[in-house]
Amino acid sequence: MRQRNRPVETKTTTTSPALSIPESEVDFSVARSGGPGGQNVNKVNSKVHLCFNLWASRTLSSEQKRTIFTALSETNSKRLIDGAIVITSQEHRSQFANRQAALDKLNDLLRELLAPKVERIATEAPEGVDVHRQKEKRARSERKQSRRNEFDLD
Repeated sequence: MRQRNRPVETKTTTTSPALSIPESEVDFSVARSGGPGGQNVNKVNSKVHLCFNLWASRTLSSEQKRTIFTALSETNSKRLIDGAIVITSQEHRSQFANRQAALDKLNDLLRELLAPKVERIATEAPEGVDVHRQKEKRARSERKQSRRNEFDLD
């Protein structure tokens, strides 16, 4: 049986699960949403673009800002535009519901990026596992060898 990986204490920025960016730190803009919805789509601005200027935030510490910026930069995220995080929501028919959904997406993204990373502990399989695998491999090979027809090519 293989050993399971155990989490290791790492020195990474930790955040409380209650991290929440206030609406005063984000800018919202609205547009007409695409897709199905009948006449409502053509006359109601329900799509919401949320723009969060990471460097101007008073909620996050400078270390948290660096962590978020680095993580988004390394993944070539399309959400990071000129140092600001841009999130779009158009799942709901109402503008208010889309504003809430965009804020939730932002907070979830920040919590995910600031969550402590768990380092993987490299483990090795016990010796018995390798022995058993080799034994099974030899038995399978012999079984297949015994099925072959032996022809004399004299």
